[in-house]
Amino acid sequence: MIVSSNGLSVIVPAYNEEKNILKILQNLNEQTLSGFEVVVIDDGSQDNTASIVKNYTSSKYKLTLVQQQNMGAAQAREKAINAATSTYIAFVDCDDALSADALEQAIKPMLENDDIGISLFELIHTKSHADLNRTSFKYYTDSTLIKGEDALTHCISSWGLHGFGIYKKKILTEAYNTYYKYNKDRINYINNDEIISRICFGMARLIFLSSGKYYFIHNLESTTRKVNINYYKVINNACYLKGYLAAEKKSGSFDYISEAYKLLVSTVWGVSVRYIRWRHLFNKEVKAEWRKAIKKAVDDLRLDNINHSVRLNKKSTVQLFIIYYLLVRI
Repeated sequence: MIVSSNGLSVIVPAYNEEKNILKILQNLNEQTLSGFEVVVIDDGSQDNTASIVKNYTSSKYKLTLVQQQNMGAAQAREKAINAATSTYIAFVDCDDALSADALEQAIKPMLENDDIGISLFELIHTKSHADLNRTSFKYYTDSTLIKGEDALTHCISSWGLHGFGIYKKKILTEAYNTYYKYNKDRINYINNDEIISRICFGMARLIFLSSGKYYFIHNLESTTRKVNINYYKVINNACYLKGYLAAEKKSGSFDYISEAYKLLVSTVWGVSVRYIRWRHLFNKEVKAEWRKAIKKAVDDLRLDNINHSVRLNKKSTVQLFIIYYLLVRI
């Protein structure tokens, strides 16, 4: 199957990925789909990443290299979206891989039905390309075509879908603009893409669940597995999602706000667990920033619960109680 380069852009963020960049470029060259565009966004790499990309020639796709100073993954993704000229956009990480038919299986239904705003790959978790012990992401539904609003309701406090797939560029840009109404300073809070994916789900009329496979490689050297002194900032995005849902998602049949509060409590819980685990590595100033963020979130949650503006479920109430007495009250 052939698409034009302004039909689909595959964005590959890269930072010091000389060990992996050639593998993903070759993997994309093995796709049954051809004629698409690949945009490698080099986030200020200090190794040979850019050189490898410049010297690679594909027989299947047009390759574009976009370089910037190191500004983080969030800004790299957004810059690549703006640089892409296509109607549809997919993201693939350097250390992951696609089945040979992944792009074709995902984009074909989108080209046939304009109401499909997002087409997700089948997500496969594995430890390495050679590892045969693989597990598939379990969707909340057996349907292959679902309403975007229904998808959002199943992806607030937990993930009933994943975010790996092909998106209409129009939906992505609208989601970014909506997100920045709440994150007005456009700060990278570690997991911006998770909030933007949820907003995309709510904006899409239909979402298709394709059979093309995305192999998510669990890289033990990944930065997400390492100590991150800024991780506490993810609390901000949970707050922004709550604000978005409260302002823009009104429904008598679904309680968006309670789901948003469950996400906020579980986020604060996750931050608190990491604080306890990592605090011996932090200096006094960093510890103070973490504790300040946790305390503010817990105080706000307790006040809302006391004023009955929200009723937390049992699990959230217990988590909030433990956090309060372990980290806030002392």
